[in-house]
Parts: sequence; C-alpha cells; structure tokens
Amino acid sequence: MFLSKRGKYWYVFYLDELTGKRSMKSTKTKIKGEALKFVSELKEGLKPKPRVIAMSDLKTEVLNHIKYHLRKGSILLYESSFRRMKRQWGNILIKFITSDHIEKYKIDRLNNDVTKSTVNIELRTMHAIFNLAVLWALFK
Repeated sequence: MFLSKRGKYWYVFYLDELTGKRSMKSTKTKIKGEALKFVSELKEGLKPKPRVIAMSDLKTEVLNHIKYHLRKGSILLYESSFRRMKRQWGNILIKFITSDHIEKYKIDRLNNDVTKSTVNIELRTMHAIFNLAVLWALFK
C-alpha cells in the first residue's frame, strides 16, 4: 500500500484481497497529512474481521475439514473432544474461551479418575482445534 499524488489530489494504491489486483482509491484531499490519516483508516478497514462463532459451528467446520486430512482414529478423538467441551462449557462463543476454561477442564477431568496422559491427549486435540480456528481467522 502506498500513497501517490496525481495532479492536485492524493491517491492510495493497494492490493485488493478479493480480486488479487492492484486498486487505486482517491483520498479526496490535497493535504498529505489528511491523506496519511485516510491511509491508516483504510488499512483498518481492509483487515479481516474475526467472525463470531459458537462451539457448534466450530465443530461443524473442523470436522468437515479433518475428514479429508486425518485418519478415522484421529477423527474420533476430535469428536470426543468436542463432546466433552460442549458438556463442560455448553455452546459458548469461542472468543470467550479463556485459559481459565482450559484449567477448569483439566482439573475436572483429573478429578474424574482419568489419567494424566489421557488428559494430555485431549488437550493436544483441543490445541489443534483452536489452532485451526486461529488459522481460519475465526478468533485471535
């Protein structure tokens, strides 16, 4: 993204993410300071916004993705992790999940006579789920 003066007015040139082509937009100002302010506002407007997504929607998207990339045993791990997360937290919006939720999940699972290695396998699967959500810009 760069700023250029064409005639009397300042223009912004940027790469349009949808089309993959370079685009030009007028700042409608003759003053460089105002044009720079316009550029910073335009940058904020072009950033992808995370979607508001619930746990059930995340489950659908992740399971649709992994059924083509993982083995059947791994898919069963993901499904059971989603069942346990839903039982523990309900259909929470994923942007509200914090490290406290994860810690309470671990403590609850360990208090239910589950071994540490089982809990670690579940946490590893949850980590992979949330990494996919971050990769897909579903949340930060």
